[in-house]
Amino acid sequence: MIDPNLPGAEIVAPGLVDLRDGKASVEALLVSMARPKLIWLGLDVPEPLLDPEMTLFHRLMARDPECGYRDYNSLRRRLDRFCRALEHQRMSALRALHAS
Repeated sequence: MIDPNLPGAEIVAPGLVDLRDGKASVEALLVSMARPKLIWLGLDVPEPLLDPEMTLFHRLMARDPECGYRDYNSLRRRLDRFCRALEHQRMSALRALHAS
C-alpha cells in the first residue's frame, strides 16, 4: 500500500491501478518509466508499457505543444520526489527496526 501523504502518491497509486488494468494513462506511463526503482523500493509493479518515456512525451506535446515539454519535466520531477520520499520512508523504518 502506498502512503497517500508521500509527494507524488496521487500519480503513482492510480498509475499502478491503470497499469494492472492495461490502460496507457499518463500515470501508468510514469509508473512504467520508474518500474525498476519502484520494484527495488518494494512495490509490486506490473509489466511496463512499451516505450513509456517517448509515449508520454508525445502525448503531452500533442495535448499542448507549448507546454508539453514543461509538463513532461514537471511530471518526471514529481515521480522522482515520490521515489526519494518512499526510499527515505523505507530506510527510516529499517533504521527504527534495527535500533529497537
